Amino acid sequence: MFEMVHYQPKKQFVAPPWMNSIMKNEKPVFNSRDVAKVTTEEELKGIRSASRAAAEALRFAVELTKTCTNGHDLDVKLTEEIIEQGGYPSGIGFMGFPKSVCISPNDVLVHGIPTKAPFNSGDWMNLDVTVFKDGFFGDNSTTVTIGEVDPEISRLVS
Repeated sequence: MFEMVHYQPKKQFVAPPWMNSIMKNEKPVFNSRDVAKVTTEEELKGIRSASRAAAEALRFAVELTKTCTNGHDLDVKLTEEIIEQGGYPSGIGFMGFPKSVCISPNDVLVHGIPTKAPFNSGDWMNLDVTVFKDGFFGDNSTTVTIGEVDPEISRLVS
């Protein structure tokens, strides 16, 4: 079983709506009917801002795969960076997800939970990063390789 991460951020942040229930030790609730339609230029600006924050966080996560030796450490550093940049890693707490980033290594299809299992040369993994910022979400992913990988994997990833 995975434990929910608990960070002591250095900076204030605004968390997504479902975190209210988690903070009260209630079961997280997410209802897609609560998601508003985008109708104004101001809302589009908010989505663009959140999407830029998510893209920057994803670039940072890719860089972390070069220095971090496992998904847990990458998750901690990425969470700190997202909060430092004024966002919130909206994976934490969504439908009970215990971490901030989905890391799906090798044969894990989607939404892998970061662990302390080491990254090894020959691994490939999908990184899925979602950021909540100023009331909007930005979401993106990419696949990266670690060290030397099978040529067919390299071809598929590039």
